[in-house]
Amino acid sequence: MKPSASPLFRTEVIVPKAPFNLDYSDGVITLGSCFTEHMGRQMQRYLFRSLVNPFGQLYNPASLKRAAQRLVSAEKYREDELFEYDGLWHSPDHHTRYSGVYKKEVLDRINSELEEASLFIRSAGLMIITLGTAHVFKRKTDKVPMANCHKLPPQFFEAGFMQSCEVTDALQETISSVRSINPSLKLILSISPVRYMAFGAFENNLSKARLFDGIYPVLKSDKYIYYFPSYELLMDELRDYRFYAEDMLHPSYQATGFIWDKLIAALTTRETQELMKDVEDLLRAVSHRPRNPESEAHRIFVENTLDKIDRLEELIPGDLNELRQKLKHNMNPLEANLLNDLNPSNEFLDVS
Repeated sequence: MKPSASPLFRTEVIVPKAPFNLDYSDGVITLGSCFTEHMGRQMQRYLFRSLVNPFGQLYNPASLKRAAQRLVSAEKYREDELFEYDGLWHSPDHHTRYSGVYKKEVLDRINSELEEASLFIRSAGLMIITLGTAHVFKRKTDKVPMANCHKLPPQFFEAGFMQSCEVTDALQETISSVRSINPSLKLILSISPVRYMAFGAFENNLSKARLFDGIYPVLKSDKYIYYFPSYELLMDELRDYRFYAEDMLHPSYQATGFIWDKLIAALTTRETQELMKDVEDLLRAVSHRPRNPESEAHRIFVENTLDKIDRLEELIPGDLNELRQKLKHNMNPLEANLLNDLNPSNEFLDVS
């Protein structure tokens, strides 16, 4: 058999264009697994107005529903909703990163971020939700689904496995909640490509199957809900352990970058992508470390970089002063004084 002139060495996953566009005027909020966190951090890097996982990483649909309902109600957490274990205070609705030694500090942080997120979601244009597993652990005392087990012994929990219809119901309630305060909110649903192998390969596959089956009716009910195939891109198109981290379960940096590019291609217009390239160029310029900071060439470089920040600030909502500040921090005091001379109105650049 005569070989193909240009053989394909992988299965290409077709990612359809989303039925809506993401641009810099949208606020983006994410809820879900560690994969959602990766995508959200990339949104922040490219200067989209975004809020990433205000409850920390959430994996099961039941905990996601509780988080969404709390965002909508904006009801502050009370002291009696926290619990102590092994010298730390925890919330059943939050990731361990919110846990701490002092109860008041944990409560203050949780409520501060809840208030910020509750305000943010009311004006956001897009929400990204990524489901990780259909396994749910409920606290035996009150049957509350735990967002994280916080390393408590197994006897504290009832291990459950959501049926497909329960996944559907939880998602529909999540969407109804957030749409009740933001009717025009666009949504992306995705399934995390991270495999959860604590119960074995069969249980992981069954869990993912329940999520797929549960998502399907939700997608058919609303044209402004878009399914992004992050799971398929890693498992089918990349399909090689060189695209995994050292634990052989999480995607590598290269893999998340590939999936990010697919997401942006599906969500954005050419104009937005050009703006993102401008942001990338600016980030490189701001991170530049000069060989000779006192040279005329460097003075011109600083001046041009500041002009780029000013021009970009006219096109992207938000404050780019952080980039100006970073430009200052990459300089010695003499360079910073030069920058002050170029921008005398920026008080924060004062190096005295």
